[in-house]
Amino acid sequence: LGTLEGGAGIAVALGLNDADTVVGLSQTHPNDLNHAFRWTSGGGMTDLGTLGGDASAANAVNGTGEIVGWADDSAGHQRAFLWKAGTMKDLGTLGGTESEATSINGSGTIVGWADTAAEVQHAFVRTGTTLTDIGKLLNATSSVANDVTNDGVVVGTAQGGNGEFGWLYDHGKITNITARTVTCCEPVGGSVNKSLQIVPAELTSTTVPVLEPVTASDETSPKIH
Repeated sequence: LGTLEGGAGIAVALGLNDADTVVGLSQTHPNDLNHAFRWTSGGGMTDLGTLGGDASAANAVNGTGEIVGWADDSAGHQRAFLWKAGTMKDLGTLGGTESEATSINGSGTIVGWADTAAEVQHAFVRTGTTLTDIGKLLNATSSVANDVTNDGVVVGTAQGGNGEFGWLYDHGKITNITARTVTCCEPVGGSVNKSLQIVPAELTSTTVPVLEPVTASDETSPKIH
């Protein structure tokens, strides 16, 4: 795909939609920080810019070409953004300083994380212009939303008293999916598809299992033979 530095430097692709629009980050000039990019087969790689700061990255693109990620503002703070029709918009925070958008679905629902007024990282979901604090429901020290289906179901990870766990947020209802899912390696909550099949977050193995919420049964259950 090239780079924003005319083929030199580095570039990383992070998102793809069904129209083969690719988004990610790339160096713009030698020794410069990375900028978010959008690539299409007809237009090549385009620099999406920043929110007035030095760096940015595009994490995801939906079917209508809306792009989300993070960008530095003029104060040097990392902020979640929505890029639409050539304009990058700061999505704000939950009262704190920084934020990041990680995914967007077909109807424009956006998820990610944002700092609260106490500078604690909380998962959020943005529907319309409303930023909802999912982290409040998790009873965790920090959280991030990683993915959202077109039906608005959100999946992510959080840090609690007993370590990291995966969770699923379904229109106000929270489910701890780590406690209900069999996995060998990492907490689930990395991504989710329309069938609510869930894969682990930060899985480093070259083999990625698809995991689904299951019902636990003990040795007295008639389901076990």
